[in-house]
Order: sequence, then structure tokens, then C-alpha cells
Amino acid sequence: MKLDRVKRTDAFLAAEFGHTVDADEAGALRERMRQAQTARRRPAPGAAA
Repeated sequence: MKLDRVKRTDAFLAAEFGHTVDADEAGALRERMRQAQTARRRPAPGAAA
């Protein structure tokens, strides 16, 4: 299932933007997405808990 989603995403990027994601770029994108998800889960400084 996950591999199917990866293939669809790659096909979409290639069709829409003429861009394919290599393994290094995919790893960097995954790391950025993890960081963004972690940042969303943390309360903002000064926010009421």
C-alpha cells in the first residue's frame, strides 16, 4: 500500500512538474515533514496549556 502511494506521488510530480524525486531528496523531504509535524504538536511559546 505504501509503495503504491509512493508510485502515485512520483507519477504526479513527474506529470505536473516534470520532476522526479531521487532517494536522497526523498529522505530530506521525509525529515522536513517529520520536523513540521513535531513542531505542530508542540504548543507555541507563551500559549496557554
